[in-house]
Amino acid sequence: MIDGTKLFFQLLRIALGFSLAIIAAGLFLSWGFFRTLSVHGGPEADIIQLIAITWSTIISASVIGALSLIPSGFAIGFAELMKWRGVIYHVSAGGLIASYSGASAALSPLTCSTLQTKQAASSLTPHLEPQRHQPKASAPAHP
Repeated sequence: MIDGTKLFFQLLRIALGFSLAIIAAGLFLSWGFFRTLSVHGGPEADIIQLIAITWSTIISASVIGALSLIPSGFAIGFAELMKWRGVIYHVSAGGLIASYSGASAALSPLTCSTLQTKQAASSLTPHLEPQRHQPKASAPAHP
């Protein structure tokens, strides 16, 4: 017999774990991106950087969650059905989901159209050669 309370709490743990994992992934990406941009402008720059990290965490977590919801649902359902709780399964499933999500993000129509727009813009921009500064010939001295 299935206990409804245990099932409810197990589903709640799964949803909470998935949400926290997505937020952690978004924070990891945002922190790594914005900490490499070293802004040296005093305390107000640190506050701006913290706000940027916070909002980009929310946005990147939303994108990561949207890309990985279906494959994660299948992996979680399969693990629960087979009663697999091992670290090796969860790490390998996470790696496969990450590679699938990364490939689908790279091949999405938005990414492809963005790349095509950049290529079109670069082909329209005239390629200017850098100007070479020629030393001016010194004027002959008049006696």
